[in-house]
Amino acid sequence: MRNNSWAQYCRIAFGLPFIFIFPGYTLVAALFPKKGSLHWVERVALCFGLSFCITPLIGLGLDYTPFGIRPIPLLISLIIFNIAMSCVNLCRQYKLPPEDVFIPSLVLMLPSWKKPKAMDIIMAILLIIVVVITIKSISYAIYSPKPIDKYTEFYILGPDGKAEGYPTDLTAGQQAQVIVGVVNHESGTVSYTIQVKDGDYVQSTILPVVLGDGQKWEQPAVFVFNAPHESTELQFLLFRQGDASPYRSLHLWVTVKAPPAVS
Repeated sequence: MRNNSWAQYCRIAFGLPFIFIFPGYTLVAALFPKKGSLHWVERVALCFGLSFCITPLIGLGLDYTPFGIRPIPLLISLIIFNIAMSCVNLCRQYKLPPEDVFIPSLVLMLPSWKKPKAMDIIMAILLIIVVVITIKSISYAIYSPKPIDKYTEFYILGPDGKAEGYPTDLTAGQQAQVIVGVVNHESGTVSYTIQVKDGDYVQSTILPVVLGDGQKWEQPAVFVFNAPHESTELQFLLFRQGDASPYRSLHLWVTVKAPPAVS
């Protein structure tokens, strides 16, 4: 368990730059490839700020594709974006004299007592604000409790246990059946009641169906129509204990023919 936690933290540490640093940095580098076009504080601030804009926009675009907003498509899209912006940066740098090309470097210097410019102070404050917001957002995403979706699966299958072959063409007096299934995802034990209704007439009632969290239940439900109908609605209603109205409902449209005349 401990190894899995460390692996998760390492994965987060290596993945965060792809979301909060690289997209903004490559875009700024593509827009401002010339040395001196931006102060280093401005570059860093834009790097974080643009990354916060680019990543959600890429996610929004993925939401309109068959891939959806999932980790692998999002990672591939960010990699493609970073490579594309890097290529644009290289092309623009190629047209500049070598001495004018911006190359990031780290220079350690003793602090000077020179009075800073007002713009430098403003950019430094903005940079600090962006970094603090980033750290708080990351901390909240990692440590906030994840909401648990509570729901119940309710379904009907054909007599062979498949989602096909439903008895929809019957003869009056003919007995038919479907398989009714319930799966509990309510994070606790729940008692269910199932009704099979034809209009206001209750064909059958199944109770109680008591399931613990994650448990599954399936059982045939038999029904019969004694009179012909061109198209009638057979209702399968699921009630939780204490509910006055159905929690889930399913519908099966059935045509009932008159029995053949006996000669």
